[in-house]
Amino acid sequence: MNKTYLKGIGIAAAAAIAVGICLIGFRISSNRQHEQRVAYAETAVASEQLQLTELAETIDELYAGEEEYVFLKNDIKIEEINKTRMELEEIRVTAEDFKIRETSLPAGLQELSDQKASLTERLSDISSKFEIQKQTNTMFTTEVKNWQKLEKNIIIQDELKTATIEELQTKVADMPEDDWRERIEDYIDSASEQLTTAEDLQKQLDELLKDGTVVTQEDYDQLLAAIEEIRNPKLKEKFTEQANQVAAKIETIESSEEIEEPEVIEEVEEEIWVPQTPPANQPTPPTNNGGGSGSGETTPPSDDSPSDGETDGDTGEDTGEDDNDTGGEDTTPQPSEPEPEPELPPEPGTEE
Repeated sequence: MNKTYLKGIGIAAAAAIAVGICLIGFRISSNRQHEQRVAYAETAVASEQLQLTELAETIDELYAGEEEYVFLKNDIKIEEINKTRMELEEIRVTAEDFKIRETSLPAGLQELSDQKASLTERLSDISSKFEIQKQTNTMFTTEVKNWQKLEKNIIIQDELKTATIEELQTKVADMPEDDWRERIEDYIDSASEQLTTAEDLQKQLDELLKDGTVVTQEDYDQLLAAIEEIRNPKLKEKFTEQANQVAAKIETIESSEEIEEPEVIEEVEEEIWVPQTPPANQPTPPTNNGGGSGSGETTPPSDDSPSDGETDGDTGEDTGEDDNDTGGEDTTPQPSEPEPEPELPPEPGTEE
């Protein structure tokens, strides 16, 4: 029993010694590896610094203009941004990157870490501006070629929605205030104004085309003036077609009014002839009353003359004496529609 017991103790002691030796060896090896990584980090400072310098130049080339880090270059591509980002992420500047303790980090790597953080922030600014510019271009029929200059006559898409503009406004509000942001806001304002003009014009057309709406020539003229402000050709064509429908509605209303208008009869004032009064010294032309003598003098009535009902004209009897004295018809000019004069009684001796 004692031999067996002692043998077991010996085996356990040997195992403990072996484990201890392994632990000591692992620790020594681990320290050596850490020291090797620290040494590598120290030697990597120069190469990482060189890569950061090259990437900083690449990032600077993604900008344009005299002002630093404001406008992006006009022909920038998303592939350039992504490639630069991947190369920047591969640069090791932290203790975690080298798998060493913070206390063992070489002094030069801390400075590189600050440089990398600055370049990462700048690249993030480039990426955000690129995406906003891309979304801004979707609002217009043509892409902006030079973001440093404002294209005042740019045309919105015919299917542009208010939600697209509002979403872009939210993104721009988070960007730093600089000339680039002001330029994007100018394009947003242009798109918003054009869209508002088109929407207001559509509402006006819808109202005028409703059944029962009275349309005047002034309404139509205002429509034409508003259509001239539309830049998009498709929208302009659509609004022009609807304006033609409004014009036809005006013609229909005017035609209806002409038919229902009552006929106005103008009263012609009848001209009344008034005979001229002859001068005082001029004798009055004789008047043939059927009983005058050939001398042309008018016989004054006598008190013994018969009444008007007993004249030759009323009895229908003709005296030849009158015809012989007058010598036929009286050719004395007669005034038009003279005032009636009292009939003269026949001369004495003409009665039967």
